[in-house]
Amino acid sequence: MVVVILVIALVGAVGLAPLSGQVEDCSPLDLSAAIQPTDRAYEPARALSEHLERRGFRIRCVLRSHMESLFEGLAGAALYRTNHGDFEALFLSPPDTFDQLTVNERKGRASWVYSLEGKPKPWPVNRMEGRRMQFVKHAHRLLLVRDEKLAALLQEAIEQ
Repeated sequence: MVVVILVIALVGAVGLAPLSGQVEDCSPLDLSAAIQPTDRAYEPARALSEHLERRGFRIRCVLRSHMESLFEGLAGAALYRTNHGDFEALFLSPPDTFDQLTVNERKGRASWVYSLEGKPKPWPVNRMEGRRMQFVKHAHRLLLVRDEKLAALLQEAIEQ
C-alpha cells in the first residue's frame, strides 16, 4: 500500500501522464522512463496500446525507446512491457510504411547480426548485434521482438 501511494505521488509530482495501467504495473525506475505526451511516439504508442488491449494484451508499461533514430522519418519508438513479454515498437507517420524494408540476418561468432535496407532509410551505422530477434512488420509499425511466441501473438494481433 505504501509503495502504491509512493508511486502515485511520484507520478503526480513529476507530471507524468502514463498510458493506461502504467501506475500499478511499473516500477518507479520504469516510471522515470515512461513515455510522455510531449514525446513524438506518444500518440502512435497510445494507439498501438489500445489496439493490443482490445486483443487481449495487458500493457504494463510503455517506455521511451533508444531506437528513435533507427530510421529517417521515424515518427517515434517505444518499449512495451506486456503480460506476454517485452518488445520495441517503431512508428512511421501514415501513409509511410515498412513494406519496402528488408531485414538481413546472419549468425555471427557469438550473436546474431542484423542490417537493414530499403525504405525507410536506415541509420548510417545500420548494424545491430545480440540475441536473435523477430521483426514484425505491419503498415506503419515495426515491432522488434526477442521471443518467437510473442512475435507470433503480436503478428496475429496487429493484423486484426
